[in-house]
Parts: sequence; structure tokens; C-alpha cells
Amino acid sequence: TATRAHAPLTWPASALPTRDGAPTCLAIAPSGDLLVCGCDDGCVRGWLVDPKSVDVPACIFTVSLQGGAVTAVSVSPDGLLVAAATLHGGDVTVLDASSGRTAAQLPIEAGLGSASALSLAFIASQQPAANGPPACYVLAIGCSDGHIHEYTASGVDGPWTAD
Repeated sequence: TATRAHAPLTWPASALPTRDGAPTCLAIAPSGDLLVCGCDDGCVRGWLVDPKSVDVPACIFTVSLQGGAVTAVSVSPDGLLVAAATLHGGDVTVLDASSGRTAAQLPIEAGLGSASALSLAFIASQQPAANGPPACYVLAIGCSDGHIHEYTASGVDGPWTAD
């Protein structure tokens, strides 16, 4: 279900095909123009949504990740980046939201053994310049080992560093 001016809109299942994978997580860009879906087949799909239209969204990327079902997706505050995690992947993948191109792989450092990312959240750490991207990206990663890991990047192209 999508919302337009507080009225729900339901797209038919065929409108947002996820092939063989059932949706496991969703995220919407703050602007409302990007819908991201993580699926149990390991795919992340992005759809361009026109907030003023009831038309079926256009799929702009499909990315297959290693590590099983996608457990979490998050869209950066400016809508330029998407983060995705899989159940057994060991890394969080940061994607370019316009193309699905991999921008970074962020390893999850577990104390003793392996950990999986279960939740993701981008944090707007600094105000952007006039109509520009934020001065800094921060990504919080909630993991199965009970820890919250944090990565920062100085811009869309990184580099990303663990904090």
C-alpha cells in the first residue's frame, strides 16, 4: 500500500514484481520518490515513485546480494544511497540509489564469531550545503551479536570508516 495525500493506494502484486522472492523489508526515501524492497531471495529492488501520481512505479534497479535473505534496507536522508544487509552476508552493502551500483561494502566486525546485520539506519549528521548532499553520512547497523556498529563517510563516494 502506498499513500497519496493521506489516501491509501494499493498496487496490484504484478505491479511490483519481486520474482521468486517475498518482500522482507521496505524503506522509502524521505522525499517519497524512491521505494526500496529487500527480498528473501537476496535481491534488493528500487522503484521510482511519483508522489503526485497513482501510476505504477518504475523499477530502476535490481541487485542480487550474497548471503541469503535481505534483513534490512535503509535510504539515506538525501535519497542518494541505499544500505542493505543479508542474513548470512557478513557485510552491509551500500548502493547508489539511482543505479544500484555498489558504492561500498562495510564489514561487520563481531567480537567472537560472526554477526548478521538485523537493522540499518542512516543518520543525517550534518546539515547539507544549499540543496546539496550532507556533509557527512552516518550509518548505524544493529547486529545479531547485540552490538550497534557505526560507519561514517565524508560524501557519497566515501571512503567509509568504522567508528
